[in-house]
Amino acid sequence: MKYQDFKFVLININYIRKLYEIDKEVFFNQALKYELKPYLGILITNNKNEYAIPLTSAKPKHAKWRDVTEDNYRIYEIIDTRITKIKNNDVIAPITNTSILKVDSCDQIYFKKRILSILEIKKMIPLIKDCYKIVDFNLSSSKEELNRINLMKKEYFFCKKIREKILSKANKIYNYQITTGIIKPFYCNFKLLEQKCMEWEESHK
Repeated sequence: MKYQDFKFVLININYIRKLYEIDKEVFFNQALKYELKPYLGILITNNKNEYAIPLTSAKPKHAKWRDVTEDNYRIYEIIDTRITKIKNNDVIAPITNTSILKVDSCDQIYFKKRILSILEIKKMIPLIKDCYKIVDFNLSSSKEELNRINLMKKEYFFCKKIREKILSKANKIYNYQITTGIIKPFYCNFKLLEQKCMEWEESHK
């Protein structure tokens, strides 16, 4: 796998719904209002196949997760609780490695991690032509839209700093499944989804 460019993409929710009908491990929630929080992912390529690694919303359970696991990354920002207002729906986690803080030890208790989202590499999905569009961070027309763009910018720059690690982990996960044929619990079935995508593209030629 590789990055053609490091890009965030917004994926058509009807396309996601079709993939979910094929493989229930595709990240999709019928109850979510995707028009308010569109389906966002990181674009990568595997030979001729384009893939997207989805970012999922932070939930209370993620406060207890590790920052890095075998198949995901916890995306966060460090905040000073003395000057940053914590909202009711914020997911806050302690900073266990205080060496990353450039402040006096007596002030470290005020710094926390605000979890922004989870990068779910095990849920990455193949893409077909016209099912996504590149995120334009310059577009905003309302306060709600501006808040969403600002959040995506934070996620983007966090992921950009670790882009090679993300790609390495995605390669490892994909190659293991394709080589062994073993689909671990809660992982998408990459080969099955690729086959269906190929069939859809062939039928629309």
